[in-house]
Amino acid sequence: MNIGIDIDGVLTNLLSGVKKEYKKFSKLKNGRTVYKREAKSLAELFGVTESQDVEFFADYIWVYAEKVKYYRLPKKYIRLLHKQGHKLIIITAREYAGQDSAKGAQMRAIVERGLAKAGIYYDKIFYTSEIKTKIPVIKEEKIDVFIDDYISNIQEISQHVPVICYNQRYNKTYKQSGLRRANNWKEVYKHIIDLQKEGEKIENK
Repeated sequence: MNIGIDIDGVLTNLLSGVKKEYKKFSKLKNGRTVYKREAKSLAELFGVTESQDVEFFADYIWVYAEKVKYYRLPKKYIRLLHKQGHKLIIITAREYAGQDSAKGAQMRAIVERGLAKAGIYYDKIFYTSEIKTKIPVIKEEKIDVFIDDYISNIQEISQHVPVICYNQRYNKTYKQSGLRRANNWKEVYKHIIDLQKEGEKIENK
């Protein structure tokens, strides 16, 4: 199988990486700190508008990119999937990374350095602009399943291939028929194996 993987919120602890500074930003914009129990995006979680979310990440993404912690389990299960013959294809819309500019090159270097440090194996990596869809790459690379955490991405991608939603505070209330959810990479791995078995059953009919 060709497995598509997002980075932020799937391989990295996105919320932990931005929470402290985003609360300060929320207070600046709202006059008080907003941090909701239930939300459908990071912006909603901290009580800011989508345009304010873009404003926050335009600057803070550089600090986040250098300090964010990668989850421990992806290294193990991604390598296991690789050994089993699956292809691991990272597709990220990380801010600036998809730009053909000095900032774009700088961000790509930070991303690849972080992945190497975390021991994350991948066969290919693609950088899409944060304002563009991942669908063209998903189609070109014949992705069989995609792992993402952001609702807007999940909604769009699931129209083309099965999606595994990596559970986060900003997506836990979202409901979609047939959507697979995972709390960690052990559960991601199980979903992928189940999908593989389902595909084999269809082929053998």
